[in-house]
Amino acid sequence: MGQYYRAIVKKQNGRFDVYNRNVVRNGKSEYTFAKLTEHSWWYNDFVNAVCLDLYCRKERNRIAWIGDYATEFLRCKEIKTFNGLDSTKIRMLAKRCWNCDGKDVDENDFTLDGLYLINHTKKEYINCTAYYQRSEMTDKWCLHPLPILTCIGNGLGGGDYCSPTIDSTEEYIGYWAWDEVSIENQPPIDYTEIEPVFKETGWD
Repeated sequence: MGQYYRAIVKKQNGRFDVYNRNVVRNGKSEYTFAKLTEHSWWYNDFVNAVCLDLYCRKERNRIAWIGDYATEFLRCKEIKTFNGLDSTKIRMLAKRCWNCDGKDVDENDFTLDGLYLINHTKKEYINCTAYYQRSEMTDKWCLHPLPILTCIGNGLGGGDYCSPTIDSTEEYIGYWAWDEVSIENQPPIDYTEIEPVFKETGWD
Protein backbone atom coordinates (compact mmCIF):
# COMPACT_ATOMS: atom_id res chain seq x y z
CA MET A 1 0.00 0.00 0.00
CA GLY A 2 1.03 3.61 -0.42
CA GLN A 3 2.58 5.59 2.42
CA TYR A 4 1.49 9.17 3.02
CA TYR A 5 3.81 11.89 4.29
CA ARG A 6 3.56 15.18 6.13
CA ALA A 7 6.24 17.71 7.04
CA ILE A 8 6.81 18.76 10.66
CA VAL A 9 9.00 21.64 11.81
CA LYS A 10 10.11 22.62 15.30
CA LYS A 11 10.98 26.32 15.50
CA GLN A 12 13.51 27.97 17.80
CA ASN A 13 10.73 29.06 20.17
CA GLY A 14 9.81 25.41 20.69
CA ARG A 15 6.56 25.55 18.73
CA PHE A 16 5.72 23.02 16.04
CA ASP A 17 4.30 23.52 12.56
CA VAL A 18 2.71 20.55 10.81
CA TYR A 19 2.03 20.90 7.08
CA ASN A 20 -0.86 18.85 5.71
CA ARG A 21 0.12 19.26 1.99
CA ASN A 22 -2.95 21.31 0.97
CA VAL A 23 -2.17 24.35 -1.22
CA VAL A 24 -4.51 27.36 -1.26
CA ARG A 25 -5.07 28.65 -4.81
CA ASN A 26 -7.53 31.47 -5.52
CA GLY A 27 -8.95 31.09 -2.02
CA LYS A 28 -9.58 27.36 -2.41
CA SER A 29 -7.63 24.62 -0.65
CA GLU A 30 -6.39 21.96 -3.09
CA TYR A 31 -5.03 18.53 -2.20
CA THR A 32 -1.38 17.76 -2.94
CA PHE A 33 -0.45 14.14 -3.59
CA ALA A 34 0.59 12.45 -0.37
CA LYS A 35 3.21 9.88 -1.35
CA LEU A 36 6.83 10.95 -1.04
CA THR A 37 7.84 10.86 -4.69
CA GLU A 38 4.47 12.23 -5.80
CA HIS A 39 5.20 15.63 -4.28
CA SER A 40 8.99 15.78 -3.77
CA TRP A 41 9.72 17.82 -6.89
CA TRP A 42 11.69 21.00 -7.47
CA TYR A 43 8.68 23.08 -8.56
CA ASN A 44 6.08 21.58 -6.21
CA ASP A 45 4.09 24.33 -4.47
CA PHE A 46 3.69 22.43 -1.20
CA VAL A 47 7.37 21.55 -0.76
CA ASN A 48 8.48 25.02 -1.79
CA ALA A 49 6.04 26.65 0.64
CA VAL A 50 7.65 24.73 3.50
CA CYS A 51 11.06 25.89 2.22
CA LEU A 52 9.80 29.48 1.95
CA ASP A 53 8.76 29.39 5.61
CA LEU A 54 12.22 28.15 6.59
CA TYR A 55 13.94 30.78 4.43
CA CYS A 56 11.86 33.68 5.76
CA ARG A 57 12.37 32.74 9.41
CA LYS A 58 16.16 33.06 9.13
CA GLU A 59 16.74 30.60 11.94
CA ARG A 60 17.54 26.96 12.55
CA ASN A 61 14.54 24.61 12.46
CA ARG A 62 14.31 20.91 13.18
CA ILE A 63 12.47 19.28 10.30
CA ALA A 64 11.32 15.85 9.15
CA TRP A 65 9.07 14.43 6.46
CA ILE A 66 7.24 11.71 8.38
CA GLY A 67 5.39 8.82 6.78
CA ASP A 68 2.29 7.33 8.34
CA TYR A 69 4.17 4.01 8.65
CA ALA A 70 7.11 5.67 10.44
CA THR A 71 6.37 4.11 13.84
CA GLU A 72 7.28 0.70 12.32
CA PHE A 73 10.43 1.95 10.63
CA LEU A 74 13.07 0.85 13.15
CA ARG A 75 11.50 -2.57 13.66
CA CYS A 76 11.16 -3.24 9.93
CA LYS A 77 14.72 -2.12 9.24
CA GLU A 78 15.98 -4.07 12.27
CA ILE A 79 17.88 -1.10 13.66
CA LYS A 80 17.80 0.57 17.07
CA THR A 81 18.08 4.21 15.99
CA PHE A 82 17.80 6.29 12.83
CA ASN A 83 19.89 9.44 12.65
CA GLY A 84 20.00 9.41 16.45
CA LEU A 85 16.24 8.94 16.82
CA ASP A 86 15.04 5.96 18.84
CA SER A 87 11.59 4.37 18.63
CA THR A 88 10.20 6.54 21.45
CA LYS A 89 11.23 9.75 19.71
CA ILE A 90 9.93 8.61 16.33
CA ARG A 91 6.58 7.61 17.85
CA MET A 92 6.33 11.01 19.53
CA LEU A 93 7.08 12.87 16.29
CA ALA A 94 4.69 10.70 14.29
CA LYS A 95 1.89 11.24 16.82
CA ARG A 96 2.43 15.00 16.83
CA CYS A 97 2.57 15.02 13.03
CA TRP A 98 -0.50 12.91 12.31
CA ASN A 99 -2.84 13.57 15.28
CA CYS A 100 -3.76 17.07 14.10
CA ASP A 101 -5.29 18.82 11.11
CA GLY A 102 -2.06 20.46 10.03
CA LYS A 103 -1.80 23.75 8.15
CA ASP A 104 -2.47 24.63 4.55
CA VAL A 105 0.13 26.58 2.56
CA ASP A 106 -0.26 29.31 -0.03
CA GLU A 107 0.46 28.97 -3.72
CA ASN A 108 3.95 30.31 -4.43
CA ASP A 109 6.75 30.42 -6.97
CA PHE A 110 9.62 29.97 -4.51
CA THR A 111 12.47 27.62 -5.44
CA LEU A 112 15.92 26.80 -4.07
CA ASP A 113 17.65 28.29 -7.11
CA GLY A 114 20.75 30.17 -5.96
CA LEU A 115 20.27 29.16 -2.32
CA TYR A 116 21.91 26.77 0.14
CA LEU A 117 20.44 24.11 2.39
CA ILE A 118 22.36 24.24 5.67
CA ASN A 119 22.54 21.49 8.27
CA HIS A 120 23.70 23.05 11.56
CA THR A 121 23.65 19.73 13.41
CA LYS A 122 26.17 18.11 11.09
CA LYS A 123 27.81 21.38 9.94
CA GLU A 124 27.15 20.59 6.29
CA TYR A 125 25.57 22.39 3.37
CA ILE A 126 24.25 21.76 -0.12
CA ASN A 127 24.64 24.15 -3.02
CA CYS A 128 21.11 23.85 -4.38
CA THR A 129 21.92 25.10 -7.87
CA ALA A 130 24.68 22.51 -8.20
CA TYR A 131 22.33 19.87 -6.77
CA TYR A 132 19.78 20.62 -9.47
CA GLN A 133 22.42 20.33 -12.18
CA ARG A 134 23.52 16.93 -10.83
CA SER A 135 20.03 15.57 -10.23
CA GLU A 136 17.88 16.85 -13.10
CA MET A 137 16.48 13.81 -14.88
CA THR A 138 14.70 15.10 -17.98
CA ASP A 139 12.79 18.17 -19.15
CA LYS A 140 13.30 20.09 -15.86
CA TRP A 141 12.08 17.20 -13.69
CA CYS A 142 14.23 17.10 -10.57
CA LEU A 143 13.54 15.51 -7.19
CA HIS A 144 13.52 18.04 -4.38
CA PRO A 145 16.30 17.24 -1.88
CA LEU A 146 14.69 18.35 1.39
CA PRO A 147 11.89 15.74 1.73
CA ILE A 148 14.27 12.90 0.86
CA LEU A 149 17.05 14.18 3.12
CA THR A 150 14.65 14.44 6.08
CA CYS A 151 12.25 11.53 5.53
CA ILE A 152 11.43 8.96 8.21
CA GLY A 153 9.75 5.77 7.02
CA ASN A 154 11.07 5.54 3.47
CA GLY A 155 10.99 2.03 2.02
CA LEU A 156 7.88 0.82 3.84
CA GLY A 157 5.22 1.81 1.30
CA GLY A 158 4.38 2.46 -2.31
CA GLY A 159 5.41 5.86 -3.61
CA ASP A 160 8.52 5.96 -1.43
CA TYR A 161 11.92 6.77 -2.94
CA CYS A 162 12.77 3.17 -3.78
CA SER A 163 14.12 3.14 -7.35
CA PRO A 164 17.26 5.30 -7.36
CA THR A 165 19.56 5.35 -10.35
CA ILE A 166 23.09 3.92 -10.27
CA ASP A 167 24.58 7.39 -9.73
CA SER A 168 22.20 8.30 -6.88
CA THR A 169 23.53 8.62 -3.32
CA GLU A 170 21.35 6.30 -1.26
CA GLU A 171 23.30 6.97 1.95
CA TYR A 172 21.70 10.42 2.13
CA ILE A 173 18.09 9.17 2.32
CA GLY A 174 16.83 10.43 5.69
CA TYR A 175 20.38 11.53 6.56
CA TRP A 176 19.15 14.93 7.86
CA ALA A 177 15.94 13.74 9.56
CA TRP A 178 15.12 16.00 12.53
CA ASP A 179 18.43 17.85 12.29
CA GLU A 180 18.57 21.65 12.63
CA VAL A 181 18.26 23.02 9.10
CA SER A 182 18.05 26.47 7.54
CA ILE A 183 17.96 27.90 4.02
CA GLU A 184 20.48 30.64 3.38
CA ASN A 185 21.90 32.87 0.66
CA GLN A 186 25.44 31.76 1.52
CA PRO A 187 26.89 28.78 3.44
CA PRO A 188 28.90 29.17 6.66
CA ILE A 189 32.58 29.26 5.83
CA ASP A 190 33.48 26.44 8.26
CA TYR A 191 30.84 23.95 7.10
CA THR A 192 31.47 21.05 4.70
CA GLU A 193 29.73 20.80 1.33
CA ILE A 194 28.04 17.50 0.54
CA GLU A 195 26.86 16.52 -2.92
CA PRO A 196 23.84 14.20 -2.80
CA VAL A 197 22.20 13.02 -6.00
CA PHE A 198 18.54 11.95 -5.96
CA LYS A 199 17.21 10.49 -9.19
CA GLU A 200 14.71 7.77 -10.10
CA THR A 201 14.94 5.18 -12.82
CA GLY A 202 12.61 5.32 -15.80
CA TRP A 203 13.14 8.97 -16.75
CA ASP A 204 15.63 8.49 -19.57
